[in-house]
Amino acid sequence: MTAFVGQTDWQNVYLVDPGTSDPILGALFSAVTVTYRYAGDPTFLPKTLVSADWQEQGQGYYFLRFNPAQLTKVGAVCFKVTGAGTFPQIGFFDVDPAPLAFLGAPQLCTVTGNIQELGGRPNVGAEVVFRVTDSPAQVGSSILAASRIVAQTDAYGNFSAALLQGATALVEIGVAGVVSQITVPAAGSATLLSLLPPL
Repeated sequence: MTAFVGQTDWQNVYLVDPGTSDPILGALFSAVTVTYRYAGDPTFLPKTLVSADWQEQGQGYYFLRFNPAQLTKVGAVCFKVTGAGTFPQIGFFDVDPAPLAFLGAPQLCTVTGNIQELGGRPNVGAEVVFRVTDSPAQVGSSILAASRIVAQTDAYGNFSAALLQGATALVEIGVAGVVSQITVPAAGSATLLSLLPPL
């Protein structure tokens, strides 16, 4: 089973009585000792257990929790579970780099606007297209896809699109003849008119 750097992970443990080979039931966290080490490290480190780190699943099976403080680097980990009257159990798992999804949600800005016809009626169903100005492009630790984001005006002529903060985008509104470059601000929302140069 794979764990991730800086994330909580649960490992399975099966406890057996060495004399009878029967599963051990009702083992408390205080009755077991856990040590672990990364491949290449010279010694096993003690893992201090609290009750929340140890859960009985029945029939001799337990869950053992490793906390972010123990999963600090990439590599293979070996752990040992021992206790009085318990056959020593050895387990292995890998620790991988944290996926980008774990590193934090992207910061988005909702860009809004409104399109009206000359006669004062809302322009319904107009497309407002946002796309990366230059490709390849990057914002923070992400590479931006060259695909377009298309927003359509509703029955009131309103539109909105959630865009990555800090991105540079080309905006095209065919029905209004708008083709312009904007920089998405570091804010939760902004109006498109405030981002465009004067029309």
